Amino acid sequence: MLFQTNDIREASVAEDVEWYQALVRSLAEGHPWVRRAVLALDAHPLAPKPRLMLQATKGDGQILLQDVSSAAPSLGNLSWDNEWFNALKSQRLPALRKRLLSNDLRSLETPKWQRGDSYVGDPGHVRWSPPFLECREGRFVPTWAVTLSSAFYGLKPDLSPEFKGVVRVDVELRDVAIDQCSSGPGWFSDTHRCDLNSTQVPGPGTLHSI
Repeated sequence: MLFQTNDIREASVAEDVEWYQALVRSLAEGHPWVRRAVLALDAHPLAPKPRLMLQATKGDGQILLQDVSSAAPSLGNLSWDNEWFNALKSQRLPALRKRLLSNDLRSLETPKWQRGDSYVGDPGHVRWSPPFLECREGRFVPTWAVTLSSAFYGLKPDLSPEFKGVVRVDVELRDVAIDQCSSGPGWFSDTHRCDLNSTQVPGPGTLHSI
């Protein structure tokens, strides 16, 4: 909703960069299980790649904020690592719920506020990655994590929704029972990669049951 109430189509990213930095830091600080937050911003619908990518990473009691925009062109590689962005950008516009904002802020002269249009998604719009282990300095971090990503939308001049980018958070799986061999409705049921005809299990980069 915040992205839909400013003139992001016309505004310079550089003018608002401090606001975007505060946003991605707040995502990283929002929950103790969040390991990393990323904001990939397409400030113009014809942009071939995100014009701004910011990353906030927790570690050693502090949050490291980085501008990783130089890595944005690599999102064009259709690999699993980039699925969090490409799948959301390439999808057809999902069903969004329209809300009317009621306000008496006469000092704001943008027509978007006068109309009060806003579009929001539901929890089903959030994409979950398979669980993964992260490698740091040649060693696996001993806590499983998943990536949650969601597209966000601005408004076109006709006030219809328009894809603007993706917000992503990497969340550690704490206090979560994981049973990949179950066939029920659990989060990770039937996700094992074990060879059922042998005793072999996959490598350390994937979840496995023994």
